[in-house]
Amino acid sequence: MQDLACRFLIQLEPEIPPNYVSLSNFHASSRRWDVVSEVRTMMKERCLTKTTRCSWISINNTTHSFYAADKLHPCSKSIYQLLDDLVLLMNGAAVPHNFENLTWVS
Repeated sequence: MQDLACRFLIQLEPEIPPNYVSLSNFHASSRRWDVVSEVRTMMKERCLTKTTRCSWISINNTTHSFYAADKLHPCSKSIYQLLDDLVLLMNGAAVPHNFENLTWVS
């Protein structure tokens, strides 16, 4: 059903890259790499590219913006270390070495 919906969106809006990305991701989750390759080829033929998305958070009236794989933020090293530690914790690994020293913002 999701495949049909994505293909219908591509027919309706062939110039919108997220429609192709959704279809590609759907097939990637099913390990249908041949279809993923076809969809990515269609995007290239139509000169469509994925756009970088942005997330942001406001803390103490300061807005911090983050992009995928962004290393430009002045605290990126600490942020990525915290994310790595949280992944370990969620996967049931031992508690990260500095977990007790985390500063929580509410």
